[in-house]
Amino acid sequence: MIRTDFHSHILPGIDDGARNPAESLAMLALLRAQGIGVVYATPHFYADAVTPEGFLAVRERAYGELTAAAPERLLPEVRLGAEILLAKGLSSLDLTGLAMGDLPYMLFEFGGCEFRPWFCSEIDKTASKHAAFPIIAHIDRFPWLGIRELSELTRLDRVVFQVNCEGLSDRFTQKKLAFLLERGEKIVLGSDAHNVSDRAPDFHLANTFFEGPAPGERRLFSHRTILEPAALKEAILRSSGHLSESGRKESGGLLF
Repeated sequence: MIRTDFHSHILPGIDDGARNPAESLAMLALLRAQGIGVVYATPHFYADAVTPEGFLAVRERAYGELTAAAPERLLPEVRLGAEILLAKGLSSLDLTGLAMGDLPYMLFEFGGCEFRPWFCSEIDKTASKHAAFPIIAHIDRFPWLGIRELSELTRLDRVVFQVNCEGLSDRFTQKKLAFLLERGEKIVLGSDAHNVSDRAPDFHLANTFFEGPAPGERRLFSHRTILEPAALKEAILRSSGHLSESGRKESGGLLF
């Protein structure tokens, strides 16, 4: 069973996600019921709308409101991050504090309706500047993001690809995942949850997907295909030469 949600809009009143602490708590309760123990809160960061300092201040306030309202019952752990909209010149900004909590990763999302030649260089420069590596947000959401574009993105240093739970059942997304897994790329899951109605936490879809039959591209998929934070840290250590080969084996995008 998947235990980590790498993409959510669960903080209250900061973007188009949870409107208030009560809705945040309801979303967390749903995630807990779906087996999730860790949630990365990744509110939208738009460089043309707010400064990094302003974003961090609002995010801290929202997180404070959530923790103050949290009851004493068991809920998933919330770790702070951001969903960073890719833009020209992004690498010139100081985005310290926008990485994914305890991980040296930054979550990037694409805007527009086509792949731009400068995407990869801007991602690489931004991540490198902050001693981080990129996670590409919801690759299932973009019909223009095909195999050729994914091939370009795989050239990024230690890149990880994030898929929304609802996208797992899409045939085109399955082809993307099959391509990435056959190349040994790393995949994480996110709910991209915004509320408890039309964009509610949906890890039950992922669990149902992995428990079902596996025709075609599905032959590569299992709950072990999806990485958890500890596995990402371990992969970084190994690729940096700080973990011996006597540790866990890595093969075909799976850590097991």
